[in-house]
Amino acid sequence: MPGLWFLSVALAGARAKTGQNLAFPIGLHSGLVAANYVITVGGVARFLPHAPTWFTGAHVGNPLAGALGTAMTAMMAVILYPHTQTPVQ
Repeated sequence: MPGLWFLSVALAGARAKTGQNLAFPIGLHSGLVAANYVITVGGVARFLPHAPTWFTGAHVGNPLAGALGTAMTAMMAVILYPHTQTPVQ
């Protein structure tokens, strides 16, 4: 599942950016889990049965399964992963 891999890269990047402090990645993960719970259980969003499975994912309630979740976590990984320039020798 590529969305989960991108999420792992984003959380590892968040840890690297904060000087190996785990507070930000743990808080980010907790916020994502809480937001998923509120959206799913609270009825903020409904999963339509006729929506394409490649877009929403085959598992209802799994936000990382489809193209939308993969794109969101990929954007988080690009933003949070530290980019360092290697000097040319």
